[in-house]
Amino acid sequence: MIKILLSLWLLVSLASPVPAQESPGTPAVEPKTGISFPQTLGPLARTGMKRYDPPEMGISYRYAGHPLPIADIYIYDNGLKYLGTGLSQMVRTHFEEVKSEISLMGKSGNYRDVKKISEGETYLPPGNRKLPALSATFTFSIPPGKGVAYTGVRTSHILLTAYKGQFLKIQFTYPQDQEKEGKKAWQQFLADFGKAISGQKNINNKNDKASKKKNNKSRMAGR
Repeated sequence: MIKILLSLWLLVSLASPVPAQESPGTPAVEPKTGISFPQTLGPLARTGMKRYDPPEMGISYRYAGHPLPIADIYIYDNGLKYLGTGLSQMVRTHFEEVKSEISLMGKSGNYRDVKKISEGETYLPPGNRKLPALSATFTFSIPPGKGVAYTGVRTSHILLTAYKGQFLKIQFTYPQDQEKEGKKAWQQFLADFGKAISGQKNINNKNDKASKKKNNKSRMAGR
């Protein structure tokens, strides 16, 4: 089931626009995390949001250029509890699923020439060690079809962490032949989004305490 949901996310996020369900000019606040999504992040403008069905797929916010770069921010829990904030084994396991699904999209023909360029750990925002995250960079192209505005090779950055009991995933994609401009836009986007998170009074919440208790019990049981 989770793999099917991941496939739907990837297809929707890169091949078609996210329909707006609110006015692009107003602040959009995600209720479970309290994150406020401004009208612009870096050089990209917020173009809409989408709620998914089933509910565990959560919500996404889209920011876009003309027509690239495209950035999608996903907030969801996949039906899991005790995700807390930051990196845990559940986050690391899900990150492996996300990377695997991108490779499978290549094998299925939805993507072409999929290559993983790099992966590692980072922070959100970069340089601020408050919120650790996992990251990976891929290149691929998308065959011509409905809603596909660009068929050349794309560079796509994936970032995943947990925040206040929800997965927080960012996918930022731009043309590979615009690498210099794309990287700059990606860094500006992350810096601005990181400010939105860092500006909150308390990054951790009761979900994190519950997560720590659960992890402590697991460690005690393993002794």
